[in-house]
Amino acid sequence: MVSEFEVRNRLADLVNDEASVDSFERWLLRQSWNMHLGGSQAAQDLVSEIELHLAEYSNGHLSKDALFSELSSLLETIVVLDIGRSQITSTTSDLLSPISAEVRLSV
Repeated sequence: MVSEFEVRNRLADLVNDEASVDSFERWLLRQSWNMHLGGSQAAQDLVSEIELHLAEYSNGHLSKDALFSELSSLLETIVVLDIGRSQITSTTSDLLSPISAEVRLSV
């Protein structure tokens, strides 16, 4: 099952022109297949948003620049910790910088 962290890393690669739209879309489809059966809600929501924007692009409703703008906005808010119903979020000012490390918290 693909994690939200991995999707964000790959999305950053796409937005930074380190991956093509086609290769990203193929990867996302392979990795997110059946994620509704066990993936986190945050990962499912992120993938759904990405798939919507990719469909709009594929159907000619979004230009490539508009697609990248929409996808970049998805990198603004990152869920750092999700315990039960509480979420602590972090925002990044540099939307186009790849996420380099996973935050690990211990209690």
